Amino acid sequence: MGETVADIGTDHGFLPIFLWENRISPKVIMTDISEGSLNKAIENCRRFHPETEFDLRLGSGIDVIYPAGHGDLYEDVAAAGALLSEYPPGTPPTGPHFPVRNRLIAGLSLGVLVVEGSQTSGALITARWALEQGRDVFAVPGGIDAPLSQGPNGLIRRGEAKLIQDAWDVVEEYAALYPDKLHPKTPLAPGAARARLEGRESPPPAPPQQKEPAPARLVVDLGKDPEALTDDQAALLRALQARGEQSADDLVEATGIPARRVLSALTLLQVRQWVAEAGRRFTTLVELKEERTHPPRG
Repeated sequence: MGETVADIGTDHGFLPIFLWENRISPKVIMTDISEGSLNKAIENCRRFHPETEFDLRLGSGIDVIYPAGHGDLYEDVAAAGALLSEYPPGTPPTGPHFPVRNRLIAGLSLGVLVVEGSQTSGALITARWALEQGRDVFAVPGGIDAPLSQGPNGLIRRGEAKLIQDAWDVVEEYAALYPDKLHPKTPLAPGAARARLEGRESPPPAPPQQKEPAPARLVVDLGKDPEALTDDQAALLRALQARGEQSADDLVEATGIPARRVLSALTLLQVRQWVAEAGRRFTTLVELKEERTHPPRG
């Protein structure tokens, strides 16, 4: 599946923060779904890795939301990632489904990182599938008296997993596969990382620069290709084209589109390099054209 990393056995959304603090962005972060990890992992992935696809492997049909009450998060992932299940729609989440789902998580990943889990946990089931399928296994050590550290500590003790202390311990395993994409970078200082996680850091003022002639903008012509954009993406580009630089909140107010859909659409527009973000404000990089062409009348 390419540059995919699976994050299992944690209710803290560990891996997205772990990689972000070291300024490393994978192509795909994959996780299971459980109470806690769904919220945090998606929140941190979308916040710190807007260019990263987030994939969820389900132990039920894709139309069955589990845990209940997370419909909005399912929609967010479906808009900018993938919900995958080998069970038909309507299938309830029953116990035997989850070890099978864990087999998919391991098989579709280059490596599996185990953060927490007992010796009988789903995280360890996934790790065993990964070992059987020849995937890399990584583990974060914990206190010897911590019940949820028994799983990762056991993997390390048996030589089945590589001990992980920082993000580069994971990424360096694949540096030779992606030499143009993976490079060690100076991690953020602990204080700076905490400030960003808590939303207390203000973006530094941009240094004064000499203005250069702006390059010609790409024209997105909806008259010729009406399916080039979703309705939400088109509405956001219209607002940015008419109003100039806007925050996400400004765009919610201007378009009337719910915040989660605005953020999903902005993420996809950024991936296509049609929208740029600086200091939590967005600008369009393209010119939107909507005139429809008609054949000449006889």
